[in-house]
Amino acid sequence: MGRHPLHKAALLLAAALLTLAPTAARSEFAYGSQRALLVVEARSMRPLIAYQADRPLPIASLTKLMTALIAADYLKLDELYPLTEEESRALGVSHLTGRKLIELMLIASSNQAARVVARLISGQVDRFAELMNRRAERLGMSRTHFVNPSGLPADGEAYSTASDLLILLQEFLRHPELVAISRQAEVELGGRRYPHTLSRLRRLIPQLGGFKTGWTREAGRCYLIELGSGSRRYYIISLGSPTRRQGIKDILTLANLLGFSVKTK
Repeated sequence: MGRHPLHKAALLLAAALLTLAPTAARSEFAYGSQRALLVVEARSMRPLIAYQADRPLPIASLTKLMTALIAADYLKLDELYPLTEEESRALGVSHLTGRKLIELMLIASSNQAARVVARLISGQVDRFAELMNRRAERLGMSRTHFVNPSGLPADGEAYSTASDLLILLQEFLRHPELVAISRQAEVELGGRRYPHTLSRLRRLIPQLGGFKTGWTREAGRCYLIELGSGSRRYYIISLGSPTRRQGIKDILTLANLLGFSVKTK
């Protein structure tokens, strides 16, 4: 079957943008406020739109994608792990499974869960950051440096690029259990339900799937998301939108460009 007309038009426009220099592309087509952007066609992993994709930038909680990868390697998903007294007070429970820790990181973006993972695997945050950086180096993420498992500001400079995050995404996609968790609507803990940080965008774009958001004042709004399914699936890596409102607008603009229906309220 042929491609949907809007889908074909989106690909043609994106291909045309790639013939422009990054600064020219930005002036010719104002696709958003991001400091860096990469839009990839999922089947071929071919970039359709690239803007400052090799620019090192803070990535906030997108960091937890790497933390989740390492957690999946070292922790057993169904095993219960004891928490320290301080961790128990923060999370409201005394034990958590490996799966629940990953759910809390990928769905609710829990910084505390990320710190628990670091303690369980490496004993302390600094050693876990070394593990993260070794993994990044093995994957070929040459413009990436981690300083902690959460992405919160800390002593030392943490950064990555949209291109390196695409490498991280490709590794993440090799773990179906992590992809499935990132697509969940919510996570339950201690009788409370916490919605996915992508919940608002999912209401506006029904075809939006899983993965992760991030925000700090320094990093701005960051997104690593999937749009569509089957032969119409795209990955979007958007870094540095200045506000939540603008970040959502940026993603809606891209979804519309790619031929997806979006809601305005």
